[in-house]
Amino acid sequence: MIGVAAASAYVTLWWFVWFRQRTARWWMTLALLASALAVVLALTAPDSFYPATLAVAGLQTLGAVVFVYAKHRATRGTAAAATGTEASPPQPDIDTLADKLKTAELKIETLEAVKTDFVTIAGHELQTPLAQLRGAIDLLDALHQAQVLDDSQVAELVTTLRAAEERLESLVADMLDASQVALGQFELKLAETTIEAVVREAVEPLTAGIRQRRLSVGVVDLRNLPPIMADQARLAQAVRNVILNAVKFTPDGGKVKISAQTATEASTSSPVLILKVADSGVGVAATDLELIFHPFYRAHSPEVHSSGAVKFMGAGPGFGLHIAKGIVEAHGGAMWAESAGYDPQTCPGTTIYIRLPLTEPRAQVASSSDSSPAV
Repeated sequence: MIGVAAASAYVTLWWFVWFRQRTARWWMTLALLASALAVVLALTAPDSFYPATLAVAGLQTLGAVVFVYAKHRATRGTAAAATGTEASPPQPDIDTLADKLKTAELKIETLEAVKTDFVTIAGHELQTPLAQLRGAIDLLDALHQAQVLDDSQVAELVTTLRAAEERLESLVADMLDASQVALGQFELKLAETTIEAVVREAVEPLTAGIRQRRLSVGVVDLRNLPPIMADQARLAQAVRNVILNAVKFTPDGGKVKISAQTATEASTSSPVLILKVADSGVGVAATDLELIFHPFYRAHSPEVHSSGAVKFMGAGPGFGLHIAKGIVEAHGGAMWAESAGYDPQTCPGTTIYIRLPLTEPRAQVASSSDSSPAV
């Protein structure tokens, strides 16, 4: 039996080497156990004990069969992994892939255009206050040298310089707010307030411009709505940006309606408050409904850009809705837009929705940081 044991040991060792090079599957383990048992039986049983010889042969045969089957499974698994034929998910058809590729290409082109437009728009935004500063400084220098500077001229120059400074400060504040949105670092001073107080604070600075454009801004009675936990200044900033966007894209004499109602969030069954700002403006194309919340995005050419605060189609650098969405999301809410499409002739209008939780939002609460709004 020594020869049989030696042969069995050799086969066992060879299978063990194969086993170490392959995935450890229980089929291979069974083959190894059968072969090892054959070696033990061959070494311990006497040479004259015929049943032992048959047992060794049987165990070796079993090990060989199991080994061949395990090798077949390992080879098939390797080939399937290489070709991706085993358990592969259903592949989308070529038309679907082409559509997805086209959509991705259009999105990349849009984002590249946004970057280019931002440089143009930033130039427009900075050019106006810088020109005011330069003009005021030149005039101040000329009057000083001519020694004809009087109090009225000083007051006029101070007004010009202050307006230019405020314009630059507003632009810088918007850039800082946009960066906070990108980093998710909005700090909120939460306190109980009402949506009526928020809307009132949002609308008040826009009153003169609204009157100048002969727009009708109607606010549906908000007094009976439940209170919310919010940073009133920040939330008013968000609502103001939304209203300002509606004002800018509504023709003179148009309407903007502000309303709110309570509802139940379908996914969480939680109570929410939904604020709606609906305008009778030029509308938004379906392809732009999500993009209008991206920073720097403009639905129209930057060549028609205007630095006017409330001028019709006088869009700014593209921070307003992006910042508003970031503020709302920092309050645990959501923001989206609906429109029948873009048409400056029929003016289908746009409605922007702001959803806020009626429970305390998960937001970082600051105790002393300044959170004054910048529009």
